Amino acid sequence: MAKTKKTKTKAKKEIAGKAITKESVIGEVIMRYPELNGVFLEHGVHCVSCSLNPYDSIETGAKEFGIKGKKLDAMIKELNLVAKKGASAGKKKANGKIIDITEKAVKKLKELAKAEGKEKYGLRVGMVSDGCQGFSYAMDFEEKERPGDNVMNIHGLKVFVSPRAGEWMCGTVIDFMETGKESGFTMVNARKRDGCGGGCGGCGGGCGH
Repeated sequence: MAKTKKTKTKAKKEIAGKAITKESVIGEVIMRYPELNGVFLEHGVHCVSCSLNPYDSIETGAKEFGIKGKKLDAMIKELNLVAKKGASAGKKKANGKIIDITEKAVKKLKELAKAEGKEKYGLRVGMVSDGCQGFSYAMDFEEKERPGDNVMNIHGLKVFVSPRAGEWMCGTVIDFMETGKESGFTMVNARKRDGCGGGCGGCGGGCGH
């Protein structure tokens, strides 16, 4: 019995660490690496989260968008590169600047925290599922960090980012913009090249304030 348990555990580890191939199941890949939505979009495979069958292989799903041959090989190569880089990016320490927040945005966030009676709270920045759009940014105040969080102090504001969120958010800059009658937080990530990273409303909202 003990031998069987060890074999199963070893098999699970091999599955988790295996390379992404044409035969890899779309749903399993996205579940392990949600940040890869951006790579699929960049290569023309849209709506990974809703229209494609999550049980299809990457090759089958890509065919729906006319992607095959060398184009498919190029996408597979980038999927593996981003998955590998993302794992290390998510583990960066606070001084590695996973994200940055402008002084103007921090000032506004502190005003919001005071209005809610949460002046001693920190700010959690993360990602939430957004249907066809893949994932969007989210912010909320939290009293303390969670186990494993990356903790940063940015202009006097304590910021929490989970390792998984850090994989996708590394390089994000949060700002607060005021134009005429409209105002709000914007989040721009230079690493996210699918054209859907402009701000709280640009990708379906989710910033919470």
